[in-house]
Amino acid sequence: MAALVDLEVYSPSGQKVYQKFYDNRSFTGGVARTFGSFWSIPASAEKGTYTVKIGVFRPGWAGLLDWNDSAIQFTVK
Repeated sequence: MAALVDLEVYSPSGQKVYQKFYDNRSFTGGVARTFGSFWSIPASAEKGTYTVKIGVFRPGWAGLLDWNDSAIQFTVK
């Protein structure tokens, strides 16, 4: 099965500050996949708790398969 994996980072005020997606990636049931991404937090970043959201879609954004609205959170001090 092929899918698009979407990674998004949201600021404490709810603004999307980063997005990276991987389209048409191959998946096999029971086999873990790893996707790396790097975002440098700017010195001017809003202080507070940021939320990472992850979505899985059909290739080409052709339909949502799964969405995690709070995959991880981290704090900028």
